[in-house]
Amino acid sequence: MFIFNYGVVMSQEFISRSNYYFSQTPAKVPGDRILRVAHEKWGPNYNVFRPNSLGIGLAIVMKGKCTFKTDENTWVLSKGCVGAFGPGPSYSIKCDLKNPAEIMIVAFCGGDQINLAKKCIGGTCLGLKPSNSLEISRVYELMLANAKDHAANSEEICNSLIPTLLWTINRGLIKTNKVYSSSQEKFMECKRFIDKNFLSIISVSEVASANHTSHVHLCRLFNKYAQVSPNLYFLKLKMNHAAQLLQFTDQPIKSISFDLGFSDQYVFSKIFKRLTKISPQHFRNSC
Repeated sequence: MFIFNYGVVMSQEFISRSNYYFSQTPAKVPGDRILRVAHEKWGPNYNVFRPNSLGIGLAIVMKGKCTFKTDENTWVLSKGCVGAFGPGPSYSIKCDLKNPAEIMIVAFCGGDQINLAKKCIGGTCLGLKPSNSLEISRVYELMLANAKDHAANSEEICNSLIPTLLWTINRGLIKTNKVYSSSQEKFMECKRFIDKNFLSIISVSEVASANHTSHVHLCRLFNKYAQVSPNLYFLKLKMNHAAQLLQFTDQPIKSISFDLGFSDQYVFSKIFKRLTKISPQHFRNSC
């Protein structure tokens, strides 16, 4: 069990585990310090819930898969992914039954190191997919080697490698993004649908239905990830397309409005003017 976590352990099944502790009482020890380094093979029934954390557990998945959930997001962590399990929301980790995860993990605490984690990886409780997993694994392996040998200054060496680990992960995130949460995936699915079909889309309800979600949830997704309503998003695409037709073709305005799915030219002209501050005819005349 993570020393710095206090919570419900539903099933913590290990196939094998090499666990090296540096501190058993992190809450009473001031300053930045490493708490433990471990190499763990989780069993298929591994399933834990943590309502709080005093430090961060930073794990890389070497094999298999696990699902990492907070109240708001879900990440499926597979080979090469990194999970940050730390201060913030409660979370759970559950292994894939058919392909349980094997991980290397380092746990640490302290204000400066937590702030560095926020800077390097964008938070303290999230899933990541860096492009340089082999390079990251080597830092973990160096920590494990020092912890295992119990050599002089091994704790200091491992502690000094935490910033190295964080900046190495950061380097891998420059080329790739975070593992998308389930809500982000749904947002991108809906956005791709609109981008592909905006000419024929009449209402937001069409988008929601085609992507197996509700109107309300679709609006929440766009407000969260695009800072715009889905209705305004696809209307802007329509009006941008209309502007190109007005500028580069002689197609009548009435015909353009029908092609964009408007049964009433007046409604089209009104929306075009609201979004561009100029009427379709004046826009064409000014080109």
